[in-house]
Amino acid sequence: MATTTAITAATAAGVSSAIAVADGSSITVWAGSVLGAGESVRGFLTDGGSNQVLVIEKSGATAEIAGGASCVKLNGPGSFIVKKSATKISTAVFYES
Repeated sequence: MATTTAITAATAAGVSSAIAVADGSSITVWAGSVLGAGESVRGFLTDGGSNQVLVIEKSGATAEIAGGASCVKLNGPGSFIVKKSATKISTAVFYES
């Protein structure tokens, strides 16, 4: 499995470029640092344009969240983007496919 940086380490909020996930494939997304209170990393299913649907709110067909885990598995097919809120410490976001 290859690890890719989705959002470069920074304290500012950030957005990844689109991540294409093929049918039957998945990616695991995680923050490189422990997130503090009010900080978040969220995944969105996108149509490649301005339409985005938040998918990392609960487990389902598109996202699988393990209880207590600091990562999420996004299942294809689809095009996803990841958004990171501002953080107190410099934090990167990664994914592995």
